[in-house]
Amino acid sequence: MKKIIYLFLAIALLASCEKSKKEILEENIAAYVKQGANIPESYQPVTTEILETVTIGGFANIILLINNEELERKKKFVNVIENSTDPKKINAAKETIENEKALIKKIEIENEKLEKRLKSKRVAFIKVEHTCKLKNKSANIIDEHFYILTDSDYNIKMFKIKNKKNILQTVDYFKKNILK
Repeated sequence: MKKIIYLFLAIALLASCEKSKKEILEENIAAYVKQGANIPESYQPVTTEILETVTIGGFANIILLINNEELERKKKFVNVIENSTDPKKINAAKETIENEKALIKKIEIENEKLEKRLKSKRVAFIKVEHTCKLKNKSANIIDEHFYILTDSDYNIKMFKIKNKKNILQTVDYFKKNILK
């Protein structure tokens, strides 16, 4: 009986010594921020919020919907110009039409790649927001807000200042690093 109790105590002790995923995430963020900070020792974390875990299939579906809307607009535009009876209008838009057709082809190829990944339940990335206090070059303490993408082990994959462009940066990250 004593052996069983000691075994449970040992397991409890080992489990309590292991870092939580959130602690690992916060350590990775702190190391990353300190690397680029003007005054690294001024770093003071405020909040770290895990926003969502995004699967490859889920994000592929979102991009596919956006791409299909864009394809429809581009095809309508090309169709209107090509079906025009005004030769001047057709000649004036010739280069634009060729560019649009090239973009249509590029989107169709991307859509094929996306469709192959629709059923994937693998984690594409985890979206995280982090706020901290840092001293700037003038030694004034400021609040910094970051938008971060990590892998499932909380290794940082994209680290940006939080702004309106973050969703576009996320799509770009997905296309370059996951969709390939």
